[in-house]
Amino acid sequence: MLSSKTDSMYHGIYSEMRSRNLNSITGGGKAPPTFNIDTKMGHHTYRAGGDHRRCLSMYSFPNITLSPIGRQLFNELNDLFSHDPSVVLFSPSPPSDTSSPNIWGRLHWTLMQIQGFNSYTPQTSPNANETFGKCIQTSFQSAPEIHVRLTGIIAVGTGLVMVGLPSYDVNSLRDTVRESVKSGECPGYDLKEPFVNDICHSTVLKLTGDGDGGLAEKVLDIARRYGEADLGSMKVDRVNVGEASWRMMDAELEKTPAFWSWKIGGEEEELTTDESEEDENVDVKAGGGRTPRTPSGSDDSQSTSFSESDSETVTPQPATPRVIRLEDVGWK
Repeated sequence: MLSSKTDSMYHGIYSEMRSRNLNSITGGGKAPPTFNIDTKMGHHTYRAGGDHRRCLSMYSFPNITLSPIGRQLFNELNDLFSHDPSVVLFSPSPPSDTSSPNIWGRLHWTLMQIQGFNSYTPQTSPNANETFGKCIQTSFQSAPEIHVRLTGIIAVGTGLVMVGLPSYDVNSLRDTVRESVKSGECPGYDLKEPFVNDICHSTVLKLTGDGDGGLAEKVLDIARRYGEADLGSMKVDRVNVGEASWRMMDAELEKTPAFWSWKIGGEEEELTTDESEEDENVDVKAGGGRTPRTPSGSDDSQSTSFSESDSETVTPQPATPRVIRLEDVGWK
């Protein structure tokens, strides 16, 4: 476990992050809240063949266990936004694009973007990509499973992210990877980070449209009430290196699979994706917390995992929207 001094460091980063982003979103409290809308994640994109944007990253699909307040939070998000075409919600086992009237994303944790969405240049050699992935793995030789205590929600320029405190020095892993790529020890790709990631965050909501007049306020209200809340925990026991999309849906990753995948602290394994387990739904209301930054360097996206194949799909019912339970989308 990391020291209380390190925990305090993260709390300081997250506090600054909340205030900085809230100030940006609200114009210092002098203007109506405004988010950066990613229109390329809307339905029209997928009708036109999908979102082909990719970055090069280290990512994971964590095993997340929600606390009662965490269940309450995601019940609220589902109730408020799961049928809103201007919102993308992220969950462990999201409905596929063909089974849901709205766009979803698969919850993931991006440990680090090696090359950002605007700078990623794919290699044409699968062997070179695998060699690169195996080289990155060497940075994790002594790393145990990573556990992250989820401590709240922060409003960023593009939506909401969930943040937490890691049990292991994740930043030392990131620094080792940076040095390995910059020095050429891991050949094939240059280091082109869009931001220096020094926190633990996962996107839970992104905005793809303006929605109704109250959408931005609803999003900020969630951030205020769950700003500092015990949301549960996540366990990371597998890391992937390769091309990552904004939503990380199975159908997208089938087209651009990971270069290499391994269990932390375990032996090398073939490229696989851990499937999340479903759990019972707990229907609760209310909540606490304080106010809403962008991850210390976050691209405001996620920019940081589970499966849609085994989840119960959501049948489109425009006239009478189906109530989406937590168990429907893979939450524990």
